[in-house]
Amino acid sequence: MRRAIFSAIAALFLAGAAQAQIKTIVTDHFRVHYTLGAEGTARRVAETCEEVFPTLAAAYDYYDDFRTIHVIVLDNSDVLGNGWANYYSNTMAIWATSLDFELRGSHDWIKNVVTHELTHIMTLNKARKKWPFQFALLSVSRFDSNPDITFQFPLYHLNAPRGWTEGIAQYGAQKFGYDTWDSHRDMLLRMAVLEDDLLSWEEMGTVWDRMGKFYGEFVYNQGYAMMVYIHEQYGAEKVDELTHQIGSMSFDPAIRRVLGISADQFYANWVAFLAENYGRL
Repeated sequence: MRRAIFSAIAALFLAGAAQAQIKTIVTDHFRVHYTLGAEGTARRVAETCEEVFPTLAAAYDYYDDFRTIHVIVLDNSDVLGNGWANYYSNTMAIWATSLDFELRGSHDWIKNVVTHELTHIMTLNKARKKWPFQFALLSVSRFDSNPDITFQFPLYHLNAPRGWTEGIAQYGAQKFGYDTWDSHRDMLLRMAVLEDDLLSWEEMGTVWDRMGKFYGEFVYNQGYAMMVYIHEQYGAEKVDELTHQIGSMSFDPAIRRVLGISADQFYANWVAFLAENYGRL
């Protein structure tokens, strides 16, 4: 808890609020921190947090792992709109200014971003399987021999591709109607399919794999589209079940356990589905 509180206060200071008075709204599951002038937004954030918490917590078995979640409300910019979540410290930040982005349609900003970031907190905490560290390095060495040998094996506490982490967060907001697969997103996906410009399964692992154009947004867009595809083709329960089946070394086994096919076959089926549907237009 101390780490989460420190993260919240530090972020506010870095945002230029060092001289401002920080206030906190206390709810059953959240502590919403804000500075003077942002109380109205902070209260909307707090209300939305408690509104969506029961449904998301039930979907991702979060009640067993619950720790108080700290939310920072930032209202120091009329230009930048965003949000972030640090699942390891159970902290999320919400900008009061909405993200006005031409590749996404219009939605209720506060409800959308709060639900999106809260879904990150829950799904990524579940995916990391309670590992007590974020990164470790196992090392085995033999010295004073010929030859000397050192073997090192890195361990990271989370094996989830960015396409899934962002896709499931957008899908989480869709549960409440706070995000939707709108015409903007559909246009972006349709043109990627028709121009043979889809990100590969491997490229969806990070937003930095392919640079230029809108490839970073492609990761969000394709990830969301995949969740919608699983929902429609396999059932809504399969989307949520993926969170519980992520392997310790790779995300791919979750696809086989939940959908019964390999990750490569799933991706190929999804691409074929898109090509058939958009080819009819």
